[in-house]
Amino acid sequence: NDFNAVKVWGLHDHRFYLLGGLVCQCTMRRAVDWIQRYDIEARQKDVIIHWRVESQFWNEPLRQAIADSNKQFNRQLNISVVDTPRSKKIDRLMAMCPYYEIGKIRYDEQLKNDVDILEGVRQLMGIEPGYRTHDDSPDADERAVAALAAFDRAYSFSPQIAQATNNRNSNY
Repeated sequence: NDFNAVKVWGLHDHRFYLLGGLVCQCTMRRAVDWIQRYDIEARQKDVIIHWRVESQFWNEPLRQAIADSNKQFNRQLNISVVDTPRSKKIDRLMAMCPYYEIGKIRYDEQLKNDVDILEGVRQLMGIEPGYRTHDDSPDADERAVAALAAFDRAYSFSPQIAQATNNRNSNY
């Protein structure tokens, strides 16, 4: 069994909130079943989660795990396949540091004793140039935060509307 990391992040008031996660050495099927259960619970609260998987992981064993899980739960899990970033992973992971430093990343206090979240924090603390530890959780965090940051930038833009003048000597 390989390490799997499934992280659930939310965005509120320009801050990123870790809401849940699975970070452990387990089968792909166990990870997909965890997603199913989390998704069912979220939908009961009228919350829709946009599940994503990097294209490098989109393979036959994952497709089979999803198909088997869909059959067991009698529902279709909605997962988007996204491109795997081309930049160096260490650079992407280190780019999250400013978010932590200025307090834009928050963890749900109810998760402080969750073994999966603690494993994710342990992995995060091991990230430094030349690291040789598991990085599945920080990698999942970075991809989610990057997607939420892009969404936040796109939707926090507010156009300025002003009346144009016809003054030819004006510099705008």
